Amino acid sequence: MDTYPETFAFLQIHRGDSYTTAWANQRHSFYASGGYPTSYFDGVIERVGAYPYTTYLSDYNNRRNVATDVTIELKGEQISGQTFNLQADVCIEPGGTGKTMRIYMVEALDYWPIPPSYSRNGFRQAVDTEDITLAAGGCQTVIKEITFDSISWGSQEDIKILAWAQEPQSTGGPGNRAEIYQGAVMTWPFPTPGPPINDDCVDATIAGNQVFNGTTELATNDGSASCGTSDASPDIWWRYTPEFDGVLNVDSCNSSFDTVVSVHEACPGDTGIDLGCNDDSEECGAGATQGYVSVPVTAGVEYIVRLSGADGDFGQYSVFLNGPDDLDPPEPNPMTWDVEPYGTSTVRVAMVATPAFDVLSPPAEYYFDFATGGSGGTDSGWQSGNQYEDVGLSRNTGYTYRVKTRDARGNISEYSEAFEGFTLASPPGFPWVPVVGPDMMIIDIHFGGNPSYTEFAIQCDSSLDPNWDQMFVDADGNPSVTEVWRTGDDWGADQVIQGLAGETEYCWHVKARNGNGVETDYGLAICRSTVGATVEGAYSCRTHGDAGEYCTELGIGDGTRFTGDNLEWRLGGVAEIELATSLPINDFSATVDCAVDTAFASTVTAIADGSTTAYVQFDPALPADDCCTITFEGDLVDVRAIATLQGSVDGNLIVNTIDSSAVKARFGQSVDSSNFTYDVNADGIISSLDFSAIKARFGNSLTSCP
Repeated sequence: MDTYPETFAFLQIHRGDSYTTAWANQRHSFYASGGYPTSYFDGVIERVGAYPYTTYLSDYNNRRNVATDVTIELKGEQISGQTFNLQADVCIEPGGTGKTMRIYMVEALDYWPIPPSYSRNGFRQAVDTEDITLAAGGCQTVIKEITFDSISWGSQEDIKILAWAQEPQSTGGPGNRAEIYQGAVMTWPFPTPGPPINDDCVDATIAGNQVFNGTTELATNDGSASCGTSDASPDIWWRYTPEFDGVLNVDSCNSSFDTVVSVHEACPGDTGIDLGCNDDSEECGAGATQGYVSVPVTAGVEYIVRLSGADGDFGQYSVFLNGPDDLDPPEPNPMTWDVEPYGTSTVRVAMVATPAFDVLSPPAEYYFDFATGGSGGTDSGWQSGNQYEDVGLSRNTGYTYRVKTRDARGNISEYSEAFEGFTLASPPGFPWVPVVGPDMMIIDIHFGGNPSYTEFAIQCDSSLDPNWDQMFVDADGNPSVTEVWRTGDDWGADQVIQGLAGETEYCWHVKARNGNGVETDYGLAICRSTVGATVEGAYSCRTHGDAGEYCTELGIGDGTRFTGDNLEWRLGGVAEIELATSLPINDFSATVDCAVDTAFASTVTAIADGSTTAYVQFDPALPADDCCTITFEGDLVDVRAIATLQGSVDGNLIVNTIDSSAVKARFGQSVDSSNFTYDVNADGIISSLDFSAIKARFGNSLTSCP
């Protein structure tokens, strides 16, 4: 602060102690400050906590290297006693960028409060802010009244006025920093105001359609007008160049003195080039002494506006220059869709707005608003392109959007109709067939990571049965020529397919579609063969196993599959297990530990060739009367397994009832499936209630682990 007095404006604000003020609390909320101390450089660099001087110096230099086109000059005038007018002349340099700014002015008292001894420029009070809009080369004077209290008045040499121009945001927290374009410091004694910055016609302020406030008290005279006897009155000037043909209205109704307003072709603004003049206007009310003038103007032509007082009068003014403007938003209005929102992947939704056009104030910008829907949806923000793609979304989930447009003057259209687009669904995994009979199968579809409300269609991809080849499954499990779409919840985990031929292979695959009806490819197919109608006991292995050996499926829970690095089953009487997964198996292993014959040793051969099918063979087979734990290790995803039983169906198949795993043993039988019960509670555990039903069908050939 002492090293860079001309370029560093410092303000210390207390909060959380006896020097806290309401304004301090407002600034804390504005910045969403995270702790003490917190430092802000030009509103955009934040430092929470104490840092060494070199860090703060680096932050200072970073902001000093950012060019600004805004200037602020401060002056102060004593009105009476301890009351002053503070004057900030704010300008944007020629060649700069027009902008709207919020002007702050506050009082600070150096070396206050005492203690602590390190206090510098402690905040005392703030005046009301004022938003101003300036074009490049334009200036505006902001005047605010302030009264110093006895503490400040007793230390006049330490009084400082700090002013800054900042982005006019309601908040300036993380992700929405409000940049300070320029700051200024005024020390005691204050420099007194001189003539206004637009006192002479040659220094006329560049103006748009906006309000100007100030005073003509110190203005001089360098022009005249055709009304109001103002040839010798103090006057000030603006330059106005309309963008459109129309009418310019100069309104001084809210001024405090008898005003005269006139519009001229050029400087010096005498009566010879006076295009319009008014002293007392009924537009300002009956009997008003303020002026209001309207003149026709042409786009691109510069006009000079003069404000003075009748018969030498002067004082506080408020002048509104209101010329022809583009108030219409781009077309179409309301906005419309060229391509309504639609899924481009399982995590993306794209959309295209109708190209907008605006003849008077191009170019058009677009704002895509995420109105409602699944998690992860976001707005686009204002952008130049009429296409938008939202990313990071959830699969087969609806996201609703609408779009609006605006022109270069900020005229905004109505929103389009809101439309819901769904991300794409994923192709389902291969279905699971836990139960096979002589004339039926139970199929359990794999959602493929899609939500359960996703719709699926099941097709018999191939079969020698002409009644089913290339046919679809309907809600009753019968063949259908056309697709039958049902949600995953509706298909459930035990959809019965009926009317099949005995000892015939059927291959099933499934496809999905999203909420907009966009279909996926079919997932992998699974092939199963029905058993002969007269066979009692287990059905013969379709691919593996010698004569007299039989198969059943192993599963974890009811209608679920296993994914992970370790997989465990407890069973006996098994010679081989086939594993089928959604992803290729490149490397895995298996170990065996038996509960009864702890010394049992078996040569375990794990065979994987990078396909989605692998095998584990046991030599000799696991003891039929034992309960052996088989542990698989490897990258096994969506596992389905088939166990080959040693010997005939009269051998014991022992299943685990402890770790929520179960062997779903559904041997081919001639009885109707409704008469066969397993896993009654649908919890993946074969309970004692279930065993009574199973044993009633198979006698004592099925027992539980000890």
